[in-house]
Amino acid sequence: MRIRTFAWLLAFASVVVVAACTSDGSDTPAPARTPTSEASNSVQMPEPVTASPTPEATFAPTPTPILEVAQPDPTAAVVETPTPAPEATGITPEPTPEPTPVRAPSPVRFSEPFDGFAPRSVSLYPGSDDVTIRYTLDGSDPAVETGFVYEGPFDIFGSTIVSAIAFRADGNASTVTTATYTLEKAPLDRLALDLPGGVYIGTQTVEVVSNEPGVTIYYTLDGTTPAPATGLVYEGPVSITASSTVKAMATRPGSLDTQVEEASYTIFGNRVDSEEPIILSGDDVLEIVDTQYIHRGDIRLSGNAQLVIKDSIFTHAKEFAFEYGLFATENAQVVVENSGIGTDCTGSFNWSFLDDASFTASGVDSSTAGCNTWNFFSGTPVANIEEWYGFGGTICGGSDVTISNSTRMEVELCYPAAATLDMELPLEVSSFALSEADDPTITSNLSITDSTLEGWGINVLPGADITIRNSPAITIGVIVGRPWVEQTVELDGIGMGLYDDQVWDIADARLRLVNTTTYGWEPNAFADNTLIIRNSDYSGSAVNGGSAIYIIEDSTAGQLRAHEDVVMTVRNSIIEGDVIAVDNATITLIDSRITGNGHEDGIAGSAIATGNGRIVLINTTVNGEIVTEDNGEVVQE
Repeated sequence: MRIRTFAWLLAFASVVVVAACTSDGSDTPAPARTPTSEASNSVQMPEPVTASPTPEATFAPTPTPILEVAQPDPTAAVVETPTPAPEATGITPEPTPEPTPVRAPSPVRFSEPFDGFAPRSVSLYPGSDDVTIRYTLDGSDPAVETGFVYEGPFDIFGSTIVSAIAFRADGNASTVTTATYTLEKAPLDRLALDLPGGVYIGTQTVEVVSNEPGVTIYYTLDGTTPAPATGLVYEGPVSITASSTVKAMATRPGSLDTQVEEASYTIFGNRVDSEEPIILSGDDVLEIVDTQYIHRGDIRLSGNAQLVIKDSIFTHAKEFAFEYGLFATENAQVVVENSGIGTDCTGSFNWSFLDDASFTASGVDSSTAGCNTWNFFSGTPVANIEEWYGFGGTICGGSDVTISNSTRMEVELCYPAAATLDMELPLEVSSFALSEADDPTITSNLSITDSTLEGWGINVLPGADITIRNSPAITIGVIVGRPWVEQTVELDGIGMGLYDDQVWDIADARLRLVNTTTYGWEPNAFADNTLIIRNSDYSGSAVNGGSAIYIIEDSTAGQLRAHEDVVMTVRNSIIEGDVIAVDNATITLIDSRITGNGHEDGIAGSAIATGNGRIVLINTTVNGEIVTEDNGEVVQE
C-alpha cells in the first residue's frame, strides 16, 4: 500500500533527536542493524535512519517517547511516497508450475467392414482402459449421456450406421467416429403344418414346424393373415375343435419373414359311408347334420319326401361321369345349409329337379367336397340359391330360379325351339333377368343379382335365332333333335376363341357371335338325326339319345358318352376324357387315343361299357382302364 507523509512531519523529523538507550542502559549508541536472512513480502518497521551531520536517530520499542507534535500547516502540499520494494532475502522462490494439458481420449475403432447376410457381430475398441464408450445404430451422434453403453460385441440385423464416442469420468470426450455396415436379410426356411388340410372327425392337433433357430411363429385360426401385431404367438401344438383355417408365419431379427402357410380343417362329429341307393318317398325325411357323408349311388326323391343337409359335407363318389345322380320329382324338397356339396373330379354328376320339386340352398361351397355338381331344372321346379361358391346349373322348361350373392358360377340358358334372342352375357352381374318378356316362347324365369360368373352356356335348338354380343366367356350347346327328323348337321372348325362376327346356319337355326369369346362347344344329337364334327376342338358330347348317329373326325374332344341306341364313330381323334357306352349304345374308335385330361386326381381316360353298351377299339390306345359292367363289352382289334 502507499504511505502518505506530510511535509511538516519530515521537517519535524529533521530537528528532533530522540535518544535511544542500549539494552544494557548505557549511553552508547546501538549498532545499526543488518538485514536478516528471513525473506518477507510484508512491510517491516524501518531500521534506524542516520542523518549527517545530525546524530543518528533510532526507533526502539521501549521506552516509548512522547512526542509533541506541532499542528500541521494546512497549506502544506501532500507528497505521495512510493511503497518500498521488499528487501531481498538471498533465497530464490520456486516458480509457479505450469498446468498440465488434458488430452482427449482417442477415437473409438470398429470391427473391419463386412457385408453379406445378417445377423453379424460388431466390436468397438477404445484407445485406453479408462474410458466409457457410447454408441448409436441410427446414424445419430452419441454423447456422454446419450446412446447405448458399450458392454461388449453386439449384433446388427441389417444395413446399419454405427456411431461411437469415448469419454472419461471427468466428461472429456473423443470425437465421434462412424462405420457403415451393409447387410442383406437372409430368407427363412418355410414353415410346415404337420396335419394336412382336410375333413376330420373330432378334435385334431396341429403342430407348426420350423427348422430355423431363434424364430417367433405367429398364427391365426380364423383365416386372417398372421403378423406380429395381429397373430397369436405359437407356443406349442394347437387343438382344432371346430372347422378352421390355420395360417402361420415366422419372423427373426435380421431375416426376411417366411411366407404364410395355411391349411383348412373341416371338423365333424360323424362320418357316414354309404354305397346303397337312397330312396325317399311319401313323407320320408332324411336329415344329415354335422356329418361327413360320402355316398356312392343314386338318390331318388318323390312325393313329399325331404332331404335336408346342414353343417355337413356331402360327397358323391363315382368312377365316371353320370354314373349316378340325384333325381327329385313330384313335390320333393331338397334343402342345403352351410355345407359343401360336390363330387369326385371324374366327370359330371347331376342333381335333377323335375316336375314341381323345390330346391333351397344357402352358404354352399362346392370346393370343400371335390368338384361341383351340376344342377338341372326342367318342368316347373322352384329354386332359391343364395351364397353358393361354385354353383352350376341349366335352366329349362318352366323353371323359376333365383340366384343371389353367389360366386364362380356357370349358368346355362335353355331356350325353347324357335326362340329369338339378341343379348349380352356379362360375368359381373348386379341384376340379370330372363323371362317371357325377352321372348314369348320362353316359359322359364331366371333372376340373378349381385353375383359373379366364370361362364355362361347357351343352347341352339331347331328353329332358333340367337345372337350373343360382347360376352367374354360362353360355351355353346347345339341340339340336333326334334322336331328335326333324319336331319344331318355338320360343324367344321369349331373351337375356343374370340369371334369378331361370325354366323352359323344350322339347318333352320341360326347362331351369330359378335365380339364374343367361347370356352367350349357341346353339340349333341337326338332321335334319328346325324351330327358330323370335323377339324374341331370342343368339350365333347355327353347328352344324347334315340338312334342318333355321330361321326367325329380329326378332332379333339372332352368326354364322349352314348345313351340308348346312339352310334358314334371316331376317327383319327384325341379324347381328353372317358369314353362311356351305356344302354344299347355303340362307340367305335379308329386310329385314335383316349388320354384323359391330364389333371392330378382327374379323369384318367378310360373305356367304360355298362348295361349292353359296346366299345370297339381299332388301333386305339387307352390311357386309363378298360371297364365293363353288367353286359357291357369292350373289344380291341
